[in-house]
Amino acid sequence: MRRQTVAVGLAAMTRAAGGGMLATALVVYVGRDGNPLAVSMLSTAFFFSMMVWTPVWGALGDLTGRRRSLLVVAGGLTTLATLGFLVVDSTWGIIGLRGVYAAFAVGFGPLMLTIVGRLAGRERRGRASGFLSSSLAAGDMVGQATVGFLLGLVAPSRLYAIVAGLALAATVAVAFVDDAGAPIDGGESSATATTDGDADDPLTLRALLRGVRERLVPDADQRATLREFGLGPLYASLALRHVAVKGIGSLVPIFLVARLGVSEPTMGLLLTVSSGGQILFMTLFGRLADARSRKALVVGGMGVSGLYGVLLAVATLPDAVTLRIALAALGFVAIAAGFSAMDIGTITLVSETVPPVYESEFVALRSTASGIGGVLGPTLVGTTVLLTNYRVAFLLAGGLAVLAAVWAALAVVEPGRTGPSDAAPDVETALGVPHPTGDDDQ
Repeated sequence: MRRQTVAVGLAAMTRAAGGGMLATALVVYVGRDGNPLAVSMLSTAFFFSMMVWTPVWGALGDLTGRRRSLLVVAGGLTTLATLGFLVVDSTWGIIGLRGVYAAFAVGFGPLMLTIVGRLAGRERRGRASGFLSSSLAAGDMVGQATVGFLLGLVAPSRLYAIVAGLALAATVAVAFVDDAGAPIDGGESSATATTDGDADDPLTLRALLRGVRERLVPDADQRATLREFGLGPLYASLALRHVAVKGIGSLVPIFLVARLGVSEPTMGLLLTVSSGGQILFMTLFGRLADARSRKALVVGGMGVSGLYGVLLAVATLPDAVTLRIALAALGFVAIAAGFSAMDIGTITLVSETVPPVYESEFVALRSTASGIGGVLGPTLVGTTVLLTNYRVAFLLAGGLAVLAAVWAALAVVEPGRTGPSDAAPDVETALGVPHPTGDDDQ
């Protein structure tokens, strides 16, 4: 139904645009007065809160079945948290409020993904997820491009008000999404889709904690599957790679402005290179996953991710700002390609390896690895910058990503391929749903 498609797309784009604008603006504002460690702690606060609260929102959705209502509540609280930046001006106050903001903002992903999947039905679930992913990526690109211009034109209070307005617009849009109505794009009605787990249990604290635990910690059978199929090294190497990349990413906006000397509008445009590149590379590597080694995509993606840090470090060497911009842009292309190959490879490798009953849980564990990297990486890289400089810190982080690639190459085992029947999932399904925040872009 067209109304549903418009509502989902508008909610995703406004939510992602506001999240991307806020993430970049906070890095620049804190970077003007604080040190690199303080800047990196913005990401640490966000990812720690994401790890804690994402499973809570998912469990609430499963236990109540009222995902649209929960989206409205999460959106309203996100709007209020954004307005909180109008009255908080200390560096550590902003960092703390960033974590509070994340607690509400991260509810959008798991709740909307489930709604979209059920509205679309089994036959069109991949296509609908791809539409949601594209809307989020487009919103993030617009937000990143816009914030670079706004930083030099409006006061922080005005920018926070704009972000709050976008959060409110997203909240209004989700109110028009039918939690159990007509399917998107003519797919199977959600009335015929499975509803296992929805409101089967009463909403008690014990039921909520059980739902959160199931999302955070693999049970005994899942741990046995990890050992049986040798997936432990895959998730460990993913976490190591995310430590490197998310550590670099937490400092990139202020690095571009303060160290490379680019203007704030140019910074905003550079940040869109990665999001735009993912749209192209996800499609390319999704096709390659059908014909090539999935392990090769994972290992190659991790290795190419190391070029991200190397190219940004090398960008500090030339005197010409134009050459610095070119090298930084190449770095963003590298991370777009590296992340796309690694993520597609991971999803298809896991889907090919584990029993179907555990597929969704093990695919979701890559988000856990991402969260671990988001908590540890910014602190480690920010501390290294504080003790040395950006060039040394980024080179070391790039080397860490290469080390992760070597680990995966040596330890991850890919099952034998038997032919076309082993094809990868739809590209749209493999794209998944990125966190619409501007923080988790790789």
